[in-house]
Amino acid sequence: MEALNIQKHFHRSVVEGNLGRFLMILEHPPTYTGGRKTLETSLQGIQVIRTDRGGDVTYHGPGQLVLYPIFPVGTEKIDVRMFVKDIENVVILTLKDLGFTPYIGEEPGIWVSENGGKKVCSIGMAIDHGVSYHGVAINYSDDAVMGFQSIRPCGMDPSVMGSLRVTRDRLKDAVLKNFDSSFGMFKIVDPSDALSMFSYPARA
Repeated sequence: MEALNIQKHFHRSVVEGNLGRFLMILEHPPTYTGGRKTLETSLQGIQVIRTDRGGDVTYHGPGQLVLYPIFPVGTEKIDVRMFVKDIENVVILTLKDLGFTPYIGEEPGIWVSENGGKKVCSIGMAIDHGVSYHGVAINYSDDAVMGFQSIRPCGMDPSVMGSLRVTRDRLKDAVLKNFDSSFGMFKIVDPSDALSMFSYPARA
């Protein structure tokens, strides 16, 4: 809940007129969250934190890099699908940079062809008052995959989930580069010290 409260704080700040974009980067402790489309059949008896993001139930935990872009996207005729597609493209470019073959299948999220085709990224966004929040979760190690075994992630069999098996730092560097290429300069928020922010990339 702490990360959600920090999100709401920065979301409110952007809505009230502060300029710029914020990108929260973190790893959650083991946590199950449910989106607006969560089905009881997906929960498998697990208690979840209910949120107002899109999507069904998912897992967050160690081995998974979570990114919450708190970006102004406009207030009139917001093309939510286009914005989500832009976020998807950031992840796809990142996975390509890391040597994978990513794709968007019939099921939600982003998959890689390696290891028989596994889902490695979950996406659940929300936009309120023209500002985005919630975001993407990318499994970089198998530690994250184990957490999905107790639920039906996004209504699917947990066996579809996989990981990139790369280091956190390698994934983080690649994804920050592609967020910058796609959206321009932003401020990174570390939830462990939400009052300490720095701009990315560092520019004079």
